[in-house]
Amino acid sequence: MRMILRTQVDAMQGGQAIRSGEMMKAFTAFVEKYKPEAVFFTNFDGMRTGFCVFEMKSQHEMPLIAEPFFDLGYTVQFAPCMTPEDFQRAMTESAS
Repeated sequence: MRMILRTQVDAMQGGQAIRSGEMMKAFTAFVEKYKPEAVFFTNFDGMRTGFCVFEMKSQHEMPLIAEPFFDLGYTVQFAPCMTPEDFQRAMTESAS
């Protein structure tokens, strides 16, 4: 299932994770394993935030993905998402 992973950390903890290299290790490991189709970094609600769109094969992967970020003080959220084509298909099927 296509998912959006949102990771957030406050500026202080995020700065420490950046300086120690741990943030880069966590994101690099995630990107290498899950090969997200998109990765973006920004600030959101005053927090250092990353958004990653990727395919999750099974729900059991959620703690495997989240734990390295939790260890750095991040909050982690998962949300299923759709492409425009997925949405069109849903609308077509719901109309029939």
